[in-house]
Amino acid sequence: MFVNATPGENFGLTIVEAAACGLPVIASPTGGPKEILEQCDNGLLVNVEDPQAIAEALKKIIADHVLWDKYSANGIVSANQLYSWTTFAEKYVDTINDLVREKSNNVDASIRKTAYGKKLADAKLFVISDIDGTLIDGEDAEGLKEFTEWIRESRGKVAFGVASGRNRFMTEAFFNQYDLPKPDILICSAGSEIYYTEKFIPDKGWERHIDRQWKRNALQEILSDFPGIRLQEQDAQWRFKLSYYVDQNFTENTLANLYQLLDIHKLKARILLTENRYLDILPFRASKGSAVRYLSYKWKIPLERIITAGNSGNDEDMLKGKTNAIVVANYSPELERLRNHKLIYFTKRNLAKGVLEGIQHHIASAPGLSNIIR
Repeated sequence: MFVNATPGENFGLTIVEAAACGLPVIASPTGGPKEILEQCDNGLLVNVEDPQAIAEALKKIIADHVLWDKYSANGIVSANQLYSWTTFAEKYVDTINDLVREKSNNVDASIRKTAYGKKLADAKLFVISDIDGTLIDGEDAEGLKEFTEWIRESRGKVAFGVASGRNRFMTEAFFNQYDLPKPDILICSAGSEIYYTEKFIPDKGWERHIDRQWKRNALQEILSDFPGIRLQEQDAQWRFKLSYYVDQNFTENTLANLYQLLDIHKLKARILLTENRYLDILPFRASKGSAVRYLSYKWKIPLERIITAGNSGNDEDMLKGKTNAIVVANYSPELERLRNHKLIYFTKRNLAKGVLEGIQHHIASAPGLSNIIR
């Protein structure tokens, strides 16, 4: 038996420890002891300032072997189920998730009432493609007209998005230059910006998400003297992106030194090197792939119903997730390592023609897509 004779116990850790050891408990009918014994059903609550009450409770439990066994077994099971650290941690996390989910649902509810929110919520398929080298390459826009027509014909079922290394203004200039369908989603600056519609409505939730531990000024300062890189023009810079040109002497060892420098200064960031010419420094939570996963969660569309398309290294994490991915025929060599990935289709055609080829391939072969888009 275990007697907790403290009349004003706030919680009663020793009571939980006794229960875990299989000892029936006698304790005060107030505060923490009352809650524990009522939850566990492993003993009796008495006035512990009355010795006679304690004596009678001891006699009752000791004299009744069935009752002793019941309290002992209940204590062992309940202490593990209700008061272990694992159980506490799981309940804590569940509570936090419920609060976050409630807040997210409240925010989403207001967004979903907008025209673009309703469209994204109702879409059966997201098609998200890189721009430069994937849909077009300079003046070469092979297949762009056919791709645009397919997107327009599929409105209502398909939401169209672009994922680009360009910032908002450079992306906007691209849409003004080429005849593309109006975008529903725009992932810009290599995944550090998310907007909706051609009006470029920012996703504030994404901004809050990637802003964690992002120290742009400190990064720019320590990189000012780093060898082999030089800052790109102001138009290429953005709140959540630092962009540099890389010189011909930039090697894997230089890149390793860059990672080491950030580690020394305890700065967290994502480093993207494209075609060994362009270097982007982003918040560690930002990338095209992370943005796609965020959109999947926010708009409650499974990754299996998202098709992504790209052609270079900064598209890689967007391509090798659980989406149905497309690598166009004019891809950069660094994507060759993705060839055996079962969800990635390497096309026979270049640019937009290849993207359309890949979409048709996935719709025909991916489980579930053929029933959505015909």
